[in-house]
Amino acid sequence: VLDLSNGSFHDHLLIDFSRLPQLKNLSTRKNNFEGLIPQTLSDCR
Repeated sequence: VLDLSNGSFHDHLLIDFSRLPQLKNLSTRKNNFEGLIPQTLSDCR
């Protein structure tokens, strides 16, 4: 679980999700991210 909720982030999400192969749950609610969704996020399954 990676919980980034309520973090007051206000920019791009710069996480290389390919380095988190065991990630099962990602929470980013209540933030203000801008820009594109990282391509490596779609590789998480």
